[in-house]
Amino acid sequence: RPPPMRPPYTTLSSCTLHKKRYNVFAVLSEVKETPRRRKSKIVTKLTIQDESLWSCGDLGEHFKFDILSDSMEQVPVLEVGAVLRINHMVVEVYSGRPDGRVFSGQCVTVVEGGVGDTIRPINTRKGEDLNWGEEDVKRVIDLRKWLRDRMMVEMRKVRTIE
Repeated sequence: RPPPMRPPYTTLSSCTLHKKRYNVFAVLSEVKETPRRRKSKIVTKLTIQDESLWSCGDLGEHFKFDILSDSMEQVPVLEVGAVLRINHMVVEVYSGRPDGRVFSGQCVTVVEGGVGDTIRPINTRKGEDLNWGEEDVKRVIDLRKWLRDRMMVEMRKVRTIE
């Protein structure tokens, strides 16, 4: 059986159409709310970012992202700075601002670590093929480098204030 086709991935700045589904890679920038039960789902509230939201050395945009899961077993372990590969993210636009959600934690593959660390994609889908390939590895490397370079800029800014 040939491997499943790799879906197209887009940048966060292009995720603008209400009710459309997107696939993205992003860096987890903040855990706004740890997993908690709301009605029938377990909801985790995050903010994510990528290079497309970054302009002139200033992070103008944080992209809100919620994971809605049926059970805690589906909720991925999340660490700020990790790279997330997100499939089937549904965008909703409120007052002109898009945000995203997935309806299963299994839509999120987490890669922790920084530049030079081994790339170990982790997903809560037990034993299923992650359909992870060279393009995924390259995207993780690019986002890790981008994050590191941004952190260095932030550190320099802090030092120049004194």
